[in-house]
Order: sequence, then structure tokens, then C-alpha cells
Amino acid sequence: MAYGSLQEFIQEQNPEYVASFVRTRVLPIYSTPDCSPYLVASANWVLGELASCLPEEMNADVFSSLLKALAMPDQVEISCYPVRFSAAGGIGSLLENEYQPPELLPLLQFITGKIGNEEDEDSMLFQLLKSVVESGNQDIAMHIPYIVSSLVSNMLKFMHPSEDPWSQVCFSPAFLKFFAYIEVSTT
Repeated sequence: MAYGSLQEFIQEQNPEYVASFVRTRVLPIYSTPDCSPYLVASANWVLGELASCLPEEMNADVFSSLLKALAMPDQVEISCYPVRFSAAGGIGSLLENEYQPPELLPLLQFITGKIGNEEDEDSMLFQLLKSVVESGNQDIAMHIPYIVSSLVSNMLKFMHPSEDPWSQVCFSPAFLKFFAYIEVSTT
């Protein structure tokens, strides 16, 4: 939390200082066994805030750490939702700062596989999916059929057969917004 209060100071430092700070103070949190989820959530937030200051050679390590945090399961008595939420924000910040993951498909598979599992997290995952689509340029076009089929498959689990077919055409506003965005971005 103290790093948050130093955010402006850290961002104003030279890239070597920022890289050293992230490498020695923030990234080790992700490899610490039994680390508090609240500490990981704070580290995710710091990485997201410093995404614009990071040297390019660190982006892959930061992305890997954030992806690990995004996949963190809930603990026995503790919800890791704040960890996943802040990790999604950090990944979004990296993507906004023109970081291109080496492969988009594993990230897309993870996101689309989780949508529909936890209602509280769907909005966050759709926002992250939107960030991935916005940053993916031409690489994302080849994955759109996979994205659409995965999302439809996930949503069909929640639809019950009905004699009135129009009652089944209701999806969440985030789902509809995302598909409207895909339609606009691919034309």
C-alpha cells in the first residue's frame, strides 16, 4: 500500500530505477508461497499503475505474473476476487501500453472459459476481453470464431428450453455490448 502513495515519485524516476523497483520489490511477491491475497492484489495494482513506465524487456515477466494472479483460486476462507480484479486491470494497462503477448489464444481461452462461472466476475472478464480485442490488431481476427463459439457455449448453459423462442434471446448487457463492439471493430 505504501507504494501507492509513492506512485507519482516512482513514475518520475528513470526506467532503470522503475525496473529495479519492480524486479526487487514487486515481482517477488508472486513467487512467495502462502502470500496474502491482499498483498498480491496490491502488487497487481502497482504493476498496472506502472505499466506505462516499464521497460519493454520486463513486460513479459509482468504479464506472466499478472496472468498467474488472474487465475488465483479462492482460498478456504478468503475470496481472491480482489486479486483477479486487480490482475485484470493490470493486464488491461499493459495492453493499453501496446504490450502484445506472445500468444493471445491462451489468454482468450482462460477469459472465455471463466465467463459464466461467477456472475460477479463476468463484467470484469468482459472488460478484459474487450481490452484484448482492442489491442489485438489483426492477430485477434483469427480468434473471433473461437471467442464467439466459447461465449455462446457458456451462455447456453443458462438458457432453459422454452416454447417461446424469443424468451431465450436475452443476454446480459455486458455480453451484448461486447458483441456490438466486435461487430464494429471487424468491419
